[in-house]
Amino acid sequence: MTWVARAALAALLACGSGARASSDIVGTAVDVWEEAPLKDVQVWAHSPSQDVSRFARTDAQGRFHFAQLPPGTYSLLFSTEQDRSRHRYRVLRKEDVLLRDGVTLRVDAALVEESGTMICFGGRDRDVNRSRTDWSLTPSYLGGFAVGRSTPVQGAVRSLDGLLALAAGGRTDASGAGISFHGASAFENRHVLEGISTSDPSFGTNALPLSTELLGSFLLTTGGYTPEMGRVSGGLIEATLPTDATPLVDLATLDTVEYDDALEAAKSLHGSVFGSWAPGVLEGPRASDTGTLQHLGDFGATVGGPLIPERLSFFAGVTPALSRVATPRSAQQGEPSRFTDQRSVQALAKLTYSPSLAHVLSLSWVTTPASLRGASPPVGDAWTGSGSDSTTTLMALGYSGYPGPVQVDARVGWLRQQGSDAAFPHERERLQANARTTYRLKALGAHVFRAGADAEFLRDAPLGASATSQQVGVFVQDFWDVRDWFAVNGGVRYDVQWLRDTDGGPALRLGRPFSPRLGVVLDPSGRTFSRFFAHVAKVQGPVLLGLLTPPSSRVSLAPGLVAPSSTEFLAGVELPLMSEDTLGATYTHRRLETGLRSLNRDDGGLVLVNPGTGLGADLPEARRTYEAVMLEWRRTLRFGWQAQVSYTWSRLRGNDAGLMLLSDARGVPRLVTDTEAREPDALLPADRTHILKAFGSREFKHSHRLKSVLGLSYLGGSGTPVDGVAERLPWSHTVNVHVDVRYRVDRVANASFSLDVFNLLNGQAETRLDVAGAPLRYPLPRQVRIGVRYTF
Repeated sequence: MTWVARAALAALLACGSGARASSDIVGTAVDVWEEAPLKDVQVWAHSPSQDVSRFARTDAQGRFHFAQLPPGTYSLLFSTEQDRSRHRYRVLRKEDVLLRDGVTLRVDAALVEESGTMICFGGRDRDVNRSRTDWSLTPSYLGGFAVGRSTPVQGAVRSLDGLLALAAGGRTDASGAGISFHGASAFENRHVLEGISTSDPSFGTNALPLSTELLGSFLLTTGGYTPEMGRVSGGLIEATLPTDATPLVDLATLDTVEYDDALEAAKSLHGSVFGSWAPGVLEGPRASDTGTLQHLGDFGATVGGPLIPERLSFFAGVTPALSRVATPRSAQQGEPSRFTDQRSVQALAKLTYSPSLAHVLSLSWVTTPASLRGASPPVGDAWTGSGSDSTTTLMALGYSGYPGPVQVDARVGWLRQQGSDAAFPHERERLQANARTTYRLKALGAHVFRAGADAEFLRDAPLGASATSQQVGVFVQDFWDVRDWFAVNGGVRYDVQWLRDTDGGPALRLGRPFSPRLGVVLDPSGRTFSRFFAHVAKVQGPVLLGLLTPPSSRVSLAPGLVAPSSTEFLAGVELPLMSEDTLGATYTHRRLETGLRSLNRDDGGLVLVNPGTGLGADLPEARRTYEAVMLEWRRTLRFGWQAQVSYTWSRLRGNDAGLMLLSDARGVPRLVTDTEAREPDALLPADRTHILKAFGSREFKHSHRLKSVLGLSYLGGSGTPVDGVAERLPWSHTVNVHVDVRYRVDRVANASFSLDVFNLLNGQAETRLDVAGAPLRYPLPRQVRIGVRYTF
């Protein structure tokens, strides 16, 4: 194939930024003295944080390759077992191998014979995209703390959305709709599953909040967005489904474990059975009469494994969940049902086919039917019984491989949401396709060139109205590793969005499509042990369809409308204190460039404008400035314990608080822009000066088979401003406790019992006031959750 044909192929396949590449580990094993490649070296890659255990053998050139690994921290073990009684070469381990998302990590091993006295090991992480701030949510991390609190609003599922509050700097959105980052609202977050966006086309929230029991890896990025990350101005939450349910292998026993037996066990089916229950009788007193929890819980199972060894594998899981809340006494007059019951089922299946090491295909299906029965909000003075049913379905097809000199990652997906609520029937669709090509080149250092594009069609049809959006984006970027101690990453996005409002007029194309981004990284050690980084970027978010489909108004679009955008600058440092401790500091400055506002029309409808320009020229220009300094100390899981402490000082000022979610008298949700008149540098409702978070867990080994885990967490934050007065609400404090007892039945089977207590002290200080100064929102009361699990 000529270079012209290759370039044409790359351009043809470059259609998407939503497809994030998988991560690989490659390397070579050699004799330490002769430097000769070693054949048939057995290599184990094990990540307790990602529930992954992989095996490979080196070829005649001593090479090995682990493909399609989720990002996380791995342990590698090299062995040249000749028989069951001895090893020719000494077993070699490499701990704390950090594999980042979309990275090919090279790790070379030099083995020494048993009589030798020297072991050499080298590895270099070629990830130059380290000018971002991210947080990997791993199962081992989550297994040490009380996390993922279930609520009836979330359908009693322990979803990923409930974990975002743990991230450093994350805060509850002013509207209470979720967790926001860096001054943005929760509606500006972007949610991705299997490379496909699952953000609600209308509201921007997560339309598919799956149980953490059904997910594989999780990655949260809060700043330093590269062009491939797409249109995002809040937090980027990415999750993947497991490719199978391969059990973990205890590395501590690999010196004596019989490899053939372990490999044979890996060829069989594996999975888990689990359940959790939170009885209402153990819930703490509520400060407000918003209903009393009777119970909530979930249970389910997962299963997976190879259908054709080393070629075809599958993963499947199901999680039913249920909850019941007693209606407040003041609302029971005239109400036919005393309770509000919610039921849901989450089911998924994934097939992964690898015809060769160079090509991987995956097909995923997820469905989440749910129902709500019981009391509805009042119409007049009477409460009436109500019922609603909803279903969200996702289909996704993915490919990753090397059809030539370039790596190609592509995804096609369809997301559909249906609701039959009599007060708010709706149907939403999201069709999307994306792909990305990667080309590596050595010239004045090492380059990783990436180019791609994505296309989406979105439709929102509530109450008979209909609004649509088409989005197309392309990007180019280069990760340039100039020297071992210096790297640059830069590129640009070009995004176009066409909107058609509910009036049925012609589609309007939004302006200002370019988003340049640039980052630099200094690594004095030259071995990725430390980093000094800075990043500057313009970020854009889409105009959500919820702004065009309010339940009782018609909305039109102002000519020349521009999508909301912000500029961001961040700088930071990460330094290792010891082999397992990291100290970091980050400064973030984000400023709103373009905002949105809804204006009343003469005919009673609304028009969406940009304040300070065009039809919104008479309005003050939208301003929102976020500044923050974050300090963080992390200790990775080692010697049985792990910990993380973060402190964030921040200030959020301006006259635009962002989008808010309100409900009318029928309970119909509607997305609105901020219409409150403020000074340009006023403190905004989500401003919290201080946020302190601390987590720690300790593992106790009682015997070879029995161990327990104790985890504590603290989340505290200063109060938000009170409108109209120079005061703030009181500090909020939350203490959570986790206890877990685990029994190892055999090499792969484990049984565990857990006890989680959320808000142990039952703190009930008000977190929001209404316009009259009366308390409007309180923290969730104490909740006790009991859990059991069996993995096989």
